[in-house]
Amino acid sequence: METAKLIVMYPTPADAEIFEQRYAQEHIPMAVEKLAGKTRFVASLIMSSVG
Repeated sequence: METAKLIVMYPTPADAEIFEQRYAQEHIPMAVEKLAGKTRFVASLIMSSVG
């Protein structure tokens, strides 16, 4: 079976603390619901940009 990957990138938020709260309370539950039955979910936080 082939592997599919979904990458979601967000711009740098104006308020990182509010973004993190909304991400945990809204985005993760939505992803869990929409991706039900998938074998793995990986979230990574990258704190710097290239260049």
